[in-house]
Amino acid sequence: KNSKPEQFNLQNNISLRAMEGVSVQHVEDGTIPGNTVEDKIELMRYWNQFNLDQYYDDIENYTFKSEFIPLTYELAKLFLNKITIDKLTDEEEEIFESKITKPLGDIIKSFDDGAFVRLQRSPKDCIDKVPGLLKTHLKQVLNEVDSNDNNKVYIAVRKAFLQCLRVGSVDEVYELFSYSSRIISDLKRV
Repeated sequence: KNSKPEQFNLQNNISLRAMEGVSVQHVEDGTIPGNTVEDKIELMRYWNQFNLDQYYDDIENYTFKSEFIPLTYELAKLFLNKITIDKLTDEEEEIFESKITKPLGDIIKSFDDGAFVRLQRSPKDCIDKVPGLLKTHLKQVLNEVDSNDNNKVYIAVRKAFLQCLRVGSVDEVYELFSYSSRIISDLKRV
Protein backbone atom coordinates (compact mmCIF):
# COMPACT_ATOMS: atom_id res chain seq x y z
CA LYS A 1 0.00 0.00 0.00
CA ASN A 2 1.44 3.35 -0.99
CA SER A 3 1.28 6.15 1.49
CA LYS A 4 3.15 9.38 1.85
CA PRO A 5 6.07 9.01 4.32
CA GLU A 6 6.20 11.27 7.34
CA GLN A 7 9.50 13.05 7.93
CA PHE A 8 10.68 13.59 11.50
CA ASN A 9 13.77 15.73 12.05
CA LEU A 10 15.21 14.46 15.31
CA GLN A 11 18.47 16.38 15.19
CA ASN A 12 20.59 18.12 12.60
CA ASN A 13 22.41 14.91 11.82
CA ILE A 14 19.67 12.27 11.97
CA SER A 15 16.36 12.04 10.24
CA LEU A 16 13.83 9.29 10.55
CA ARG A 17 11.35 8.40 7.85
CA ALA A 18 8.37 6.34 8.88
CA MET A 19 5.97 4.69 6.45
CA GLU A 20 3.57 1.94 7.46
CA GLY A 21 5.70 0.52 10.26
CA VAL A 22 8.97 0.72 8.34
CA SER A 23 11.62 3.18 9.43
CA VAL A 24 14.91 4.09 7.85
CA GLN A 25 17.48 5.99 9.85
CA HIS A 26 19.95 8.19 8.02
CA VAL A 27 23.03 8.82 10.12
CA GLU A 28 25.55 11.52 9.45
CA ASP A 29 28.71 10.01 7.99
CA GLY A 30 31.22 12.66 8.99
CA THR A 31 31.37 14.40 5.64
CA ILE A 32 31.39 18.17 5.72
CA PRO A 33 28.89 20.02 3.55
CA GLY A 34 30.25 22.52 1.09
CA ASN A 35 31.11 22.87 -2.58
CA THR A 36 34.80 23.69 -2.19
CA VAL A 37 37.57 22.86 0.24
CA GLU A 38 37.55 26.52 1.29
CA ASP A 39 33.81 26.33 2.08
CA LYS A 40 34.41 23.24 4.23
CA ILE A 41 37.33 24.83 6.09
CA GLU A 42 35.26 27.95 6.77
CA LEU A 43 32.38 25.83 8.09
CA MET A 44 34.75 23.89 10.37
CA ARG A 45 36.15 27.18 11.71
CA TYR A 46 32.62 28.37 12.38
CA TRP A 47 31.65 25.12 14.17
CA ASN A 48 34.88 25.17 16.18
CA GLN A 49 33.93 28.39 17.99
CA PHE A 50 31.10 26.48 19.69
CA ASN A 51 33.35 23.72 21.06
CA LEU A 52 33.50 23.73 24.86
CA ASP A 53 37.26 24.18 24.95
CA GLN A 54 36.85 27.52 23.15
CA TYR A 55 34.81 29.14 25.92
CA TYR A 56 35.32 26.97 29.01
CA ASP A 57 37.59 29.52 30.75
CA ASP A 58 34.72 32.04 30.58
CA ILE A 59 32.23 29.71 32.28
CA GLU A 60 34.53 27.65 34.50
CA ASN A 61 33.20 29.18 37.74
CA TYR A 62 29.59 28.45 36.72
CA THR A 63 29.74 24.88 35.44
CA PHE A 64 31.09 21.41 36.11
CA LYS A 65 34.82 20.83 36.38
CA SER A 66 36.13 19.79 32.98
CA GLU A 67 39.44 18.41 31.79
CA PHE A 68 40.67 18.39 28.20
CA ILE A 69 42.96 16.06 26.25
CA PRO A 70 44.32 17.52 23.00
CA LEU A 71 43.28 15.45 19.99
CA THR A 72 45.44 15.81 16.89
CA TYR A 73 44.44 14.56 13.46
CA GLU A 74 46.69 11.52 13.92
CA LEU A 75 45.22 10.69 17.34
CA ALA A 76 41.68 11.12 16.00
CA LYS A 77 42.39 8.56 13.29
CA LEU A 78 43.79 6.13 15.86
CA PHE A 79 40.77 6.77 18.09
CA LEU A 80 38.42 6.07 15.18
CA ASN A 81 40.21 2.78 14.44
CA LYS A 82 40.18 1.85 18.12
CA ILE A 83 36.42 2.25 18.55
CA THR A 84 35.29 0.98 15.13
CA ILE A 85 37.57 -1.92 14.24
CA ASP A 86 39.67 -2.18 17.42
CA LYS A 87 42.74 -2.81 15.34
CA LEU A 88 45.91 -0.84 15.96
CA THR A 89 49.48 -1.85 15.33
CA ASP A 90 51.69 -2.35 18.39
CA GLU A 91 53.28 1.05 17.76
CA GLU A 92 49.88 2.75 17.34
CA GLU A 93 48.58 1.02 20.48
CA GLU A 94 51.56 2.35 22.44
CA ILE A 95 50.95 5.89 21.20
CA PHE A 96 47.22 5.61 21.88
CA GLU A 97 47.85 4.26 25.37
CA SER A 98 50.21 7.09 26.31
CA LYS A 99 48.28 9.96 24.67
CA ILE A 100 44.65 8.91 25.22
CA THR A 101 44.03 5.84 27.38
CA LYS A 102 46.31 6.70 30.32
CA PRO A 103 45.44 10.43 30.55
CA LEU A 104 41.73 9.67 30.12
CA GLY A 105 41.86 6.96 32.78
CA ASP A 106 43.65 9.30 35.19
CA ILE A 107 41.04 12.00 34.62
CA ILE A 108 38.14 9.59 35.15
CA LYS A 109 39.71 8.32 38.39
CA SER A 110 40.09 11.91 39.63
CA PHE A 111 36.29 12.24 39.77
CA ASP A 112 34.71 10.47 42.74
CA ASP A 113 31.51 9.37 41.05
CA GLY A 114 32.48 8.80 37.42
CA ALA A 115 32.71 11.27 34.57
CA PHE A 116 30.86 12.41 31.48
CA VAL A 117 33.08 12.22 28.41
CA ARG A 118 32.56 13.83 25.03
CA LEU A 119 34.36 15.04 21.94
CA GLN A 120 32.83 18.03 20.19
CA ARG A 121 29.47 16.44 21.01
CA SER A 122 28.31 13.93 23.58
CA PRO A 123 27.60 10.30 22.70
CA LYS A 124 23.94 10.70 23.72
CA ASP A 125 22.76 8.90 20.60
CA CYS A 126 24.24 5.60 21.82
CA ILE A 127 22.35 4.95 25.04
CA ASP A 128 19.66 2.83 23.40
CA LYS A 129 22.23 0.93 21.31
CA VAL A 130 24.62 -0.36 23.99
CA PRO A 131 23.14 -3.74 24.94
CA GLY A 132 21.39 -3.63 28.32
CA LEU A 133 22.63 -0.17 29.29
CA LEU A 134 19.39 1.81 29.20
CA LYS A 135 17.26 -1.06 30.48
CA THR A 136 19.47 -1.44 33.57
CA HIS A 137 19.28 2.24 34.47
CA LEU A 138 15.56 2.54 33.68
CA LYS A 139 14.70 -0.38 35.95
CA GLN A 140 16.67 1.17 38.78
CA VAL A 141 15.19 4.66 38.60
CA LEU A 142 11.62 3.63 37.77
CA ASN A 143 11.52 1.39 40.83
CA GLU A 144 12.18 4.49 42.94
CA VAL A 145 9.18 6.55 41.77
CA ASP A 146 5.40 6.45 41.86
CA SER A 147 4.41 5.20 38.40
CA ASN A 148 1.12 7.14 38.61
CA ASP A 149 2.93 10.48 38.73
CA ASN A 150 3.88 11.30 35.12
CA ASN A 151 6.20 14.13 36.14
CA LYS A 152 8.19 11.86 38.44
CA VAL A 153 8.33 9.16 35.76
CA TYR A 154 9.59 11.70 33.21
CA ILE A 155 12.26 12.97 35.62
CA ALA A 156 13.30 9.37 36.36
CA VAL A 157 13.63 8.58 32.65
CA ARG A 158 15.80 11.68 32.13
CA LYS A 159 17.92 10.62 35.12
CA ALA A 160 18.36 7.16 33.58
CA PHE A 161 19.49 8.72 30.29
CA LEU A 162 22.09 10.80 32.10
CA GLN A 163 23.29 7.85 34.15
CA CYS A 164 23.87 5.95 30.92
CA LEU A 165 26.40 8.57 29.89
CA ARG A 166 28.38 8.47 33.15
CA VAL A 167 31.51 6.33 32.86
CA GLY A 168 33.82 4.88 35.45
CA SER A 169 36.53 3.52 33.16
CA VAL A 170 38.19 4.04 29.82
CA ASP A 171 36.68 0.80 28.53
CA GLU A 172 33.21 2.22 29.20
CA VAL A 173 34.17 5.32 27.21
CA TYR A 174 35.29 3.21 24.27
CA GLU A 175 32.09 1.17 24.40
CA LEU A 176 29.83 4.25 24.44
CA PHE A 177 31.84 5.94 21.70
CA SER A 178 31.79 2.82 19.49
CA TYR A 179 27.97 2.95 19.39
CA SER A 180 27.71 6.70 18.78
CA SER A 181 27.40 8.00 15.23
CA ARG A 182 27.91 11.52 16.63
CA ILE A 183 31.34 10.58 18.04
CA ILE A 184 32.38 8.65 14.95
CA SER A 185 31.35 11.59 12.78
CA ASP A 186 33.27 14.03 15.01
CA LEU A 187 36.41 11.87 14.76
CA LYS A 188 36.11 11.79 10.98
CA ARG A 189 35.93 15.58 10.95
CA VAL A 190 39.03 16.32 13.02
